[in-house]
Amino acid sequence: MSGSPSKFTASPMMKRLTMDVFELDSAIESVLNMFEKDVIAGSDQLPESAGRIKVVINKKEEEYELSLQSNGRGITREEVESTLSVVGQSSITGGKNATDDLWILAPFYFAPDSYVFASNPRVDGEPIVANSTPGGFEMIEDCDVENTFGLTVDLTISTDEHTVPEIGERIRGTVQESIEVPVEYELQENGVSKKQIHINY
Repeated sequence: MSGSPSKFTASPMMKRLTMDVFELDSAIESVLNMFEKDVIAGSDQLPESAGRIKVVINKKEEEYELSLQSNGRGITREEVESTLSVVGQSSITGGKNATDDLWILAPFYFAPDSYVFASNPRVDGEPIVANSTPGGFEMIEDCDVENTFGLTVDLTISTDEHTVPEIGERIRGTVQESIEVPVEYELQENGVSKKQIHINY
């Protein structure tokens, strides 16, 4: 990644929501629902049955890296900004489901300083990368994104609230109960695959 970042600051409403509203289940469901929508949105550009979500938990010494990826359409910078502009409005206006407009904040629940979000649209818009900050996140200009499409969220799991096995169990349970697109769940140790589970294939 290169270029100068532009910062999006979290409003008091956003900070309150990330502190109070997102417990583990809603955070996981929110992110996975968005990734599912991304796969579905990219279905016209994907070969038949190729759309999927990949979840990887990689143990590195005492740290765990969590990566969620889709190979769907990918959302644009404009869509990210539009999402942020309506954060918190659902509960106030009685509009759409709160998990639809709060999904991008969910990883803050785990590790506010280690969240990296990337999107590489298949059709309209330029690839974007954002790094988290305690008060929001920074969009990185002129970023380098791997030659893959869809959404990616990478973060380091660093919380005393939940154990890593619990987080993994909640992810698998949410996938089995709430997600219809194929999901590949993989456990790694220092980048070496130890176990793979395929769901909805």
